[in-house]
Amino acid sequence: MASLYVHVPFCPTLCPYCDFHVVRRGPGWVEAYLRRLGEEAQALHARFPEALDTLYLGGGTPSYLRDRELVALFQSLPWRLAKGAEVTLEANPGTLSPGRLRLLKDLGVNRLSLGVQSFQDPVLRFLGRAHGRKGALRAVEMALEAGFRVSIDLILGLPMQEVEGDLKEAASLGVGHVSAYTLQVEKGTPFALLGLKEDPEGEAWAWSGRRRCWGKPGYSATRSPTSPGKGKRPGTTWSTGARASGSPWALRPRGSTPGRGRPMP
Repeated sequence: MASLYVHVPFCPTLCPYCDFHVVRRGPGWVEAYLRRLGEEAQALHARFPEALDTLYLGGGTPSYLRDRELVALFQSLPWRLAKGAEVTLEANPGTLSPGRLRLLKDLGVNRLSLGVQSFQDPVLRFLGRAHGRKGALRAVEMALEAGFRVSIDLILGLPMQEVEGDLKEAASLGVGHVSAYTLQVEKGTPFALLGLKEDPEGEAWAWSGRRRCWGKPGYSATRSPTSPGKGKRPGTTWSTGARASGSPWALRPRGSTPGRGRPMP
């Protein structure tokens, strides 16, 4: 099974808990990124030309790219897709619209991983998210209506958060996968610089709430929220290390052993 992860570092906002390699837009930055991406894609394809079973575009916020930039991104990838291939794109709720969803369908995307994090407005403001509760619910609704497979991420154990409310809301939406995480304050992030501390007791309480609210297969949880692993179809392989190395690539050729640790978005 051959799988490819492409890292798109651009984000509309830099969330205070995030320690991924992300940047805002700057003059000519996206164009330079796409040029370099195309060059590296050709070189990598020459070494690994087999059709892809899974393609994952993560970030950053790939859905933050403009329409023409998304088209250019997909055109820069020379790989064929195997029959039934899964093509996932990470998206923030505020970057989706019916027109954008139609474009993603036309580009071959069939699964969306939505960074919801919470359905509670005070919590979303605390996290520095650009969307609110209504925007999150509308994004999920639009994606499902458009025929995408959908997964969502949640962060649990946050100040002001009604944990079971978020868990029950997520479970009621009809999405195929929900991943839940507790807050981890990473060194150098705005949260760390502000002196925010993790709350082990709050995390434990949130964990017990997850067990009470979820009994469906396909829902998962982890204790590393700043490295969200997205739900994946059975048999999908992911490589590791692309974020840490700064490379936009992580490719897993057929027959190789998947990297240890979390699934790589």
